Amino acid sequence: MRCSFGITSVNCSGANLPEHVEQLLVGDPLKIMADWMIDQGIADAQTIENIAAETKAEMEQGADFAVEAPYPDASEVENHVYAD
Repeated sequence: MRCSFGITSVNCSGANLPEHVEQLLVGDPLKIMADWMIDQGIADAQTIENIAAETKAEMEQGADFAVEAPYPDASEVENHVYAD
């Protein structure tokens, strides 16, 4: 199960969730950038929320596509595998 906090999504199966989430958010580069953009007047909170929502929707669409895609035929298992 995943939980979203602002623009950050984390695994919610951890034991001490609030403390764990707080530790993750401290160094979250996306949150740092979003806060900086708001502070600099480059974007407002609504714009950041819109970007996060659009990004989440695109990622979910990609994940759904991957889950629903058929497995490749067994004859293709060694295709595009390179080793020296």
